[in-house]
Amino acid sequence: GSYAAYDPEHERRVALKHVESIDPAQRASLERSARSLIPLSHPNLVRVLDVDAARPDELLIVMELVEGVSLARWLLRQQPTWRAILDRVVQVGRGLTAAHAACVVHGGLTPRRVLITEDGRALLTGLASARARADAALQTAEERRNAALADTWLESHEAEDARVTGDELAALDLLAPEQRRGLPPDERTDVYQLCRLLDDALAGHAPSSRGARADPVPTWLRDRVRRGLQADPRRRWPSVAAFLRAVEDNPERARARRRRQLAVAGSLAALAGALVLTRQQRARQCVERGALSSDWDEDARASARRAFAGSSAPGRATSWARVEGRLDHWARLWTREHRALCRDDAALTRRVDRRSATCLEEQRVQFRELVKLLREADRNVVAHAIDAADAVDPPSLCRDSVWLDARGEPHDPASARAPDDGLLPRIRMYARSGQHARALRLLDPLLTAADERARLEPLLLAGALEDAIGRDARAESRLREAWLIGQKIGRTLAAAEAASLLARLHAVRSRDAEVVRWRARADALYARAGLAGHPAIVDHLLRMAELDASAGRPDAARERKHAALALLERALGADAPRVAALRVELKTP
Repeated sequence: GSYAAYDPEHERRVALKHVESIDPAQRASLERSARSLIPLSHPNLVRVLDVDAARPDELLIVMELVEGVSLARWLLRQQPTWRAILDRVVQVGRGLTAAHAACVVHGGLTPRRVLITEDGRALLTGLASARARADAALQTAEERRNAALADTWLESHEAEDARVTGDELAALDLLAPEQRRGLPPDERTDVYQLCRLLDDALAGHAPSSRGARADPVPTWLRDRVRRGLQADPRRRWPSVAAFLRAVEDNPERARARRRRQLAVAGSLAALAGALVLTRQQRARQCVERGALSSDWDEDARASARRAFAGSSAPGRATSWARVEGRLDHWARLWTREHRALCRDDAALTRRVDRRSATCLEEQRVQFRELVKLLREADRNVVAHAIDAADAVDPPSLCRDSVWLDARGEPHDPASARAPDDGLLPRIRMYARSGQHARALRLLDPLLTAADERARLEPLLLAGALEDAIGRDARAESRLREAWLIGQKIGRTLAAAEAASLLARLHAVRSRDAEVVRWRARADALYARAGLAGHPAIVDHLLRMAELDASAGRPDAARERKHAALALLERALGADAPRVAALRVELKTP
């Protein structure tokens, strides 16, 4: 049965699903499915908090307790406008998008599985019976049969308001065509069911009768829903996220946006004359403020050279020559990008250029911290200096709109400014130079920040460091949290990086199934962000090449390294030292 309960350890009310007298195979499948959902957290999903499998013939699933009514009841009680309906369904779509990013497909979306709270929030339920796609790929026929039995068992134990049988799905016309043919659901199945849910709600009917609303539904919305209801999955929206973008970027919003643009056009025109007079002066000041001369001048160069020479590291002279070449090359690229931005008079009014300016400034701080580290180099720093220099992102990324979108809006420290704004870049340099314990000590207070945006980068860095020193459990916990936060706040690049690092972590521990799962998640996130074949995935490609090589797949490893080489050449140029080093490794002219 299902019950409400109180969790004294975490001081919260929870919902319990108690499944008893269950076959061991069904129980194992259900437990695996429920546990896979514990890390999944989103404002529009009912969370699975814990799974208790202490007794052999029963299972206890602890879930978030949500006070609300089903979408079906809300529609009957409120008789909402089409805009209110669309708002709730869009919320459900956001929850589905988060589930898909975690490789979980719902496949049983109905009005009873959507809860509407008093404050208007929509939450999707029923994910405890969903199947992780990566798990399904690894299951045998017998395991799939047991999984199906477990799903049926769970359905019979769901709360009354959310209980939906296969017959009811068919009666409500909510089964996608491919499900009627006996095929397993995928993301486009959820697209179909979400559009069917919206279509039925807009039609203003209870499950057994159709009616008409006084408030007419616009044609543009009907057209977008109709595409999602195509019988051929290939003709539907490619993802729930694509459907949401289509309904949110609609003609009404476009008209409102044009009105706002016209309203400010007059004011901008009045300022145009004054702006022309100061354009060259602003550009000159911008270039001067952003010059790297104070960070990488002759004094800094000589100081770092002396530190390398005075260390006891073997090959220090060769190492210095390679590091100096890398820093010179990077500084030239950064200066070129910064000057181009300064001389573009429209840069102040374009969002992409504002983000570019922020990105370039962040890179400059990282570069400054790297130079500081090299000026105080000891044996350990010299040993890792080339890797540290290679780890600074290519400046060309800062004008790449695809990369900027995947990166997401960075945390603005102005809301909670740290005493030293260069702390995180400095920690990153300590990590890259092999000073793991020192970096972790400095990271510790940053991991408890209340703001998830402020916590994301420290979590990602801490996870990589914990992995490097063999703290498996901590590393996995940090990286999983970073993966979830990254998806939640739209930092897709960080989420993909976390998934890639988790794949490597599990490979070192010989957990093959987890490697497959996290590798697939990383690839899916990079692809969803439009970064497949993009220089941003170089580190991921090299990481996966290591996994291929250690797994006895040398041809696959070499292919990935060649792909990484091509991307590095595109980002840094054929004469970049890092490109030359990889070319030597691959014995490529």
